[in-house]
Amino acid sequence: MSRGKGIDWDAQPLGEVLDRELADRLGVTNGSVALQRRKRGISSVFSKRYVHIDWDIQPLGELSDNALAEQLGVHYRIVKEEREKRRLTRFGSIEIDWDVQPLGVESDAQIARCLGVSYGRVKSARQKRGISPKPKRDLSASLTSDEYAICGHCECLFVPSRRQLKRLRSTKNKDRRASCSSTCADARRQKPRKERPLLGPCLTCGKRFRSLRTEKIYCNLECWVSSDQFKKQLEVIGQRGAERVAEKAASADRGEDVAGHPRVQYTCLECGKKWYGNPRRRKKFCCHAHYRAYMAKRFDRWIANPEEIALPQAYDEFMSQEELPCLIEGCTWRGQHLGSHVNLAHGIPVEEFKRAAGFNLTTGLVSPDVQQRLTERSHIHNASFPPDFEFQYHPPVKAYFSLEGREHRAKAMALRRAIQPGPLRVCRSCGVEFHQKGVIGFAMYCSVQCRSKFYARDRGNQLTVACGICGELFKASKHQRFRHEEGHAVFCNVKCRQINNGAVGGHTKRLRSAKAKQ
Repeated sequence: MSRGKGIDWDAQPLGEVLDRELADRLGVTNGSVALQRRKRGISSVFSKRYVHIDWDIQPLGELSDNALAEQLGVHYRIVKEEREKRRLTRFGSIEIDWDVQPLGVESDAQIARCLGVSYGRVKSARQKRGISPKPKRDLSASLTSDEYAICGHCECLFVPSRRQLKRLRSTKNKDRRASCSSTCADARRQKPRKERPLLGPCLTCGKRFRSLRTEKIYCNLECWVSSDQFKKQLEVIGQRGAERVAEKAASADRGEDVAGHPRVQYTCLECGKKWYGNPRRRKKFCCHAHYRAYMAKRFDRWIANPEEIALPQAYDEFMSQEELPCLIEGCTWRGQHLGSHVNLAHGIPVEEFKRAAGFNLTTGLVSPDVQQRLTERSHIHNASFPPDFEFQYHPPVKAYFSLEGREHRAKAMALRRAIQPGPLRVCRSCGVEFHQKGVIGFAMYCSVQCRSKFYARDRGNQLTVACGICGELFKASKHQRFRHEEGHAVFCNVKCRQINNGAVGGHTKRLRSAKAKQ
């Protein structure tokens, strides 16, 4: 919409009709009409109609505030104030007897989920009655850091049982690892899978690789990022990005949102859907399912993945399939609800399965179609506490870093390095200039081989000195060389050093005893 340039505002019926009706008629925003009306000192039609309304005969609480405000031609806040003056509940609200609810006994969030109301409504009802919130149960305050064990499969920190603590503290146990759940224990003990077919060679490095997906043509993520095909895709993405920037700049002049910020048009990188939104959010995808499909096309389509239980470099591609296969060895099930199947058919809780397979704990194990239908729900729940309701408490699990999150970070870093290379450095070993992989840090060697050669050359330049006790010649370390240059004695091994320390200590002790006798 335009901002009203070239319009004779003195000839318009300002204050006689609603601002939005006049804005629609002139093709401008509501703010422009309100601004011109206030400049001329004209009151709105709300104040004129508000005086002649008999609120006692209006259906307050029987209709929604917005619907009644539209019928009367007033703002919905005026209807809300009149309804609250008469202590009438709003239309569609659930009448709850808060005196019988376990306020302060259970958490406000849990009560809100069971009753189907907002968290703020439960909190407000509890504070009106002067009830303090439920104290948080902090197990970390009563436990030391040594009593948290590391899971041998998913590497999260969990509270072990007494038997697990006894085994971990035992000196006879060579493994010194425990499992946070039976699922992770089974995953640790599982037998190696059958050998995957040999494919390749890789189009970048020329090496052969193994994968169950026969259409893969690159062996890993680094080879895919270094390929010409990936660079061509980046060029196409850059052109589309320039076009999107131009579209955003053009759409910023079309109107403003309620807060006064310009509304920017966004375009989904996957489906091309366009929408207007806040420019500070900078959204690139219309939903999470399209984000997964986009990342799977950019990376997982060409990279070899073994398709085992923790799927490395394949999470986005796996979750973008129309039917999700079961990851349990020997199970041939395929469907749309993987979490329900694992729980009902194999008896594995979904949270434990996610940790064992490397998924994010917030990832829904459903197909993209089911996820799209779930996001379109109205989220209206009417529930109450049953008489025998019991709140279950799960043992704390912390410091869990999923393989899916690591994969997403690796992909983001690969895109950043491909678009914005690191600073130019000079290798300390070979003297060749090279670009650092990342923007952060200070790389001193162009490769691992150059670093190993530099360390070996540094070790070859060690100084040969004589031991201060036995007189044997040996090659001194860097710190021993500094002590030798300063005139201090150096020693070939720990035994000679202990002999010297004992002699010096005994001489000091004899001096102290002699002074005490005097």
